[in-house]
Amino acid sequence: MANDAVVLRFSEVTFGYGETKPILDEASFSVRNGSKVALMGQNGAGKTSLFKLILGENKPQAGGIFTTPKDAVVGHARQVIPTDQSGLTVREWFSGTFVEVPYNVDRRIAEVLDAVNLKTDLDKKLVAHSGGQQARLLLAYSLIQDPDILLLDEPTN
Repeated sequence: MANDAVVLRFSEVTFGYGETKPILDEASFSVRNGSKVALMGQNGAGKTSLFKLILGENKPQAGGIFTTPKDAVVGHARQVIPTDQSGLTVREWFSGTFVEVPYNVDRRIAEVLDAVNLKTDLDKKLVAHSGGQQARLLLAYSLIQDPDILLLDEPTN
């Protein structure tokens, strides 16, 4: 993909909840490959709703959302490890991101852990990590699929 290619495009997107004023009203914008975009706003302004639109968890009421390639991988660093997954080991948790676990999964896990500067035993349970270590695990988790688009919701928390 060319460095200046558009990877995400919103075309006249309208979205809201119920009968209230829409969060987005015919919004159009594009994000180019390699761009870093900060989305800032007050609590309740719609930042997370916008992320959910990009992730496909919410559907626009009008307009279209397009990615290039069409099947672009979108990584999303969540804020907390889901409670039902906290008893998994690091290896089990990361392996769960793949439809088919690659033969080199341990090497791939090591690469993303290195990228977030975290050294840990792959057989250690997620719950046994400190809050700061869990934050790094969450970021690494979003990187392991080598996403075309990476969403970081409240990355300074």
